[in-house]
Amino acid sequence: MGRAVTYLLLAGLAAAASSAATLPSERVDYNDDVRPILSDRCYTCHGPDQGQRQAGLRLDRESGAFGAAASGAMPVVPGQPAESGLLQRVTSSDPARRMPPAYMGHDPLSEGEIETLRRWIEQGAQWEGHWAFSPPTRPDLPQPAKDGLHPIDALVADVQQRVTGTVR
Repeated sequence: MGRAVTYLLLAGLAAAASSAATLPSERVDYNDDVRPILSDRCYTCHGPDQGQRQAGLRLDRESGAFGAAASGAMPVVPGQPAESGLLQRVTSSDPARRMPPAYMGHDPLSEGEIETLRRWIEQGAQWEGHWAFSPPTRPDLPQPAKDGLHPIDALVADVQQRVTGTVR
């Protein structure tokens, strides 16, 4: 029984974290929100494979994302979405400039993906190393709303509220 409760708690935490990342008022996290978009939609042509890399642009490295591209454009200008070449290309109305390219069979980014990139850049485009190389940190437990509750009860209530919108 204990293992099942642990799995349910972890699943609830993952769902809550996922839904919280999409709220407009929340801080955009590079590893949770931005890296998956770049990895899924951009790294094929602008990632680690030198043989597949296009336009000399490498978005999987901080130096590539924040340095001048071969064209001279700056892919990411922290705090300035309108000046960021990455955002200009994914929102371009010109099919020849829009990334990812339709002629290669790629669908354009969704409005949600574009908004995530825009908010990340607007919030300062904080770059983070890959999560696998960051030491784990223990999150703070929510404070119990009622006296006498154990902090774990507060955590379960917090997860329940995030997932279902209700608390018992």
